[in-house]
Amino acid sequence: MIRPVPANSMSHSWSQHQTTRDRAAAASHLGRADASVFSTASTDDPLQEQQISALFCDLNGFSSLVEQTTDLASAYGRINASLNAMLDEVELHEGTVSDFQGDSVLGFWDAKSALIPEAVAACRAAVAIVQRFSTMNTTGLMGEFTPLAPSIGICTGTGLTGPMTVGHLRKQGVFGRPVNSASRLQGLSRKLNIPILIDGATARCVRNSEFDIRSSLRACGRFRLAGMSKAVTVFELMSSPDADLVSMSEAAVRAFVDGDWSGCTTNLKQFPADDGVARILLDQMTARSFQAPSDWDGVITLCGK
Repeated sequence: MIRPVPANSMSHSWSQHQTTRDRAAAASHLGRADASVFSTASTDDPLQEQQISALFCDLNGFSSLVEQTTDLASAYGRINASLNAMLDEVELHEGTVSDFQGDSVLGFWDAKSALIPEAVAACRAAVAIVQRFSTMNTTGLMGEFTPLAPSIGICTGTGLTGPMTVGHLRKQGVFGRPVNSASRLQGLSRKLNIPILIDGATARCVRNSEFDIRSSLRACGRFRLAGMSKAVTVFELMSSPDADLVSMSEAAVRAFVDGDWSGCTTNLKQFPADDGVARILLDQMTARSFQAPSDWDGVITLCGK
């Protein structure tokens, strides 16, 4: 969480004239993840409304780790290493870290920050985060702790970016529907046990690009996320392409949305037993005795984040 800064020091310690030495000292004192979210931009800079891609990343297993540990210092060290891994990949892929709290990081990309389309940059960062945690967990870098796994949501749309101030706190912030939706998609990714979920707008940007992640998109269905009225088309962004799973998922989701639940059930028999998408589609059909309602709109409504 952002630490309070005394109001009378804001114009000196954290202004646009802050020296490299000052920032290095602050980073050393606060820890890199704490210091990185403070903005060096002038508070006079205007907020800009523009297309952005927001990435929300959270760690599965964080709450149980904190609850069960008898060594808070070691647990904090692990979480800090995890936050820095997420922060690194956002920044390496030309994104901005807007905020972090507990085990969560919010990053965003806009036209100014990325040399490639912002949605593509965000997706590449997400894949890199998942791969980095896989390496950290398998090489023993996390010590004796149970491995942590990231769950990530990405949404693309119009948002406000720029210096944001609340009282004496200031950060390089982002605001708008993409941020809320990215958070909800992150929650859904945990429910489905899928590392990365993206919305339809992000998927369209990726598919219209010439970059190497187009073949890694898997249809998951249409969802009305908690607290939101409009349905969102959701895709899994896979770390490595799986053409068979992509094809099977497209057929199953299409049949489900169209109300052809007999065809959907037949398609789902080909899926792995622990597949999250297959599970939620089957749960929805089972709850309705495998008969689509007369007013069926193809949307799965979620009540909780």
